[in-house]
Amino acid sequence: MGKPDLSRYSVKLLDHYRHPRNAGPLAEADGVGSAAQTGCGDLLVVRIRVRDEKISQIRFECTGCPAAVAAASAMTEAALGLGLDEAAELPDTVVGEAAGLPQDEWHCATLACDALHNAIMDHVTREIDRLSRATRRSGTKLPTKLLDITSQCLTMLLKPNFSAWLPAATL
Repeated sequence: MGKPDLSRYSVKLLDHYRHPRNAGPLAEADGVGSAAQTGCGDLLVVRIRVRDEKISQIRFECTGCPAAVAAASAMTEAALGLGLDEAAELPDTVVGEAAGLPQDEWHCATLACDALHNAIMDHVTREIDRLSRATRRSGTKLPTKLLDITSQCLTMLLKPNFSAWLPAATL
């Protein structure tokens, strides 16, 4: 497979592709999510670090077409600094427009948002597990923070955006 034909892409997309923002690994991530497009072979992994319930750092690694890299780059710029609830609701339309995606590559914006959602859910799951284990060890009641996180998790799962990325086994 040769180099991709870049002539059909916008200046905005090419900038994100040639100079991707927040690309590379993130050590000790608080959440890791991935998404893949089986039809075209794109694979995206997103890692987040969370402080005060906001995304304080975000990085991605992508194997795929220029549009997939551009969408991942644009998504990280849009998600950085957002609260978890707000980031979880980041629409693919915002990502697609920020990346300058052509209509026939719009699935790349969905891929980026799916990977972000999965990273957020991984963080929430880890936090629930951590607080649950601490509660069992101490013999105390469930902390309010655990109940809040569980409530946030259930709220996210009930939103329409999340039903698309849940593995079939969990439905």
